[in-house]
Amino acid sequence: MEKLIPGSSQNCEMMSDENGVSSNNETYPKSDFKSGYKTAEQQTPIIRGRKTFAFWTLVVLLFILAVGNLILTVTMVGVLRIGNGIQSIECLPGDNAIKLFGNVDLGRIFKQNGIMKGFEEENMDISADDNSLLINLYSRLNRVFNKFELKKNHTSFNGFNSFEVRNKRKESLFDVSNPIYKNLKGVQTFKAKSLSTNKIRSKLDNDMDIEGNSVYLKGNEGTRIEGREIVWSADQDIYLRSINGSLVLSGKEGIYIDVERLPLARVVKSSESTAQFKICVCMPQGKLFRLPVANPNERVYCHQADLSAEFNPCM
Repeated sequence: MEKLIPGSSQNCEMMSDENGVSSNNETYPKSDFKSGYKTAEQQTPIIRGRKTFAFWTLVVLLFILAVGNLILTVTMVGVLRIGNGIQSIECLPGDNAIKLFGNVDLGRIFKQNGIMKGFEEENMDISADDNSLLINLYSRLNRVFNKFELKKNHTSFNGFNSFEVRNKRKESLFDVSNPIYKNLKGVQTFKAKSLSTNKIRSKLDNDMDIEGNSVYLKGNEGTRIEGREIVWSADQDIYLRSINGSLVLSGKEGIYIDVERLPLARVVKSSESTAQFKICVCMPQGKLFRLPVANPNERVYCHQADLSAEFNPCM
């Protein structure tokens, strides 16, 4: 309630218990109006109440945001299993390495030193689902060079000085400079400049083709070729040579030689054309040539061939 004090010529003092406001003694002139003081309780509580409500509203909102952030953080830690790393990935700061265990699905891996190691007595599988596996190198100018490409049907190396695959005993399983393959099976196409092996065999009822600009088959203790049908063809010459043994050509249904591309020699003092030929061998070159036989009943010998410089088949 408001308390009024009648005015007088004496000193009046205004006091407020809450505001602690006091005024100096003042002398008022006499008037017909009643003098007194008015407390601040009628206006101040309204302003302070609004500020207090806004303050506590802000505090509650910040508290709700903090609780929501905490729940979100705990959820991320639980889902991603974040510890020293995330799920299947662990960071090892002491060893300056990253440990991958389990199945990890990554799009790109950047390795500064290019070293990747597997666990002892466990295989490390790197695969790309329905896509190619690429190993690229970055130059000093940040240019990408494709060095290794693994696809579904082929594997290619480009610009390697050396590439080697070893097992846990540090035994070489594969080497680009001098590759060694053990129990290589299921290969459809194999390309190499030089290959050393004791046996090459294709699947049953499948053909095996050996092709090249120049193909050399050499055996330190002999070479044996077996098959249901063996076909040798060349744009120029085919050489069969044995140093310390002999050459044996054996076929169940015979041996057939396409003589159309063999050199044709001339018989001395004979110019008759014929469709029959005698196969001869040049010594010591071992080169085959054909000698025409004009009369089926005529005996023709290889020494009867014209070996002049113009018609010599052994040259």
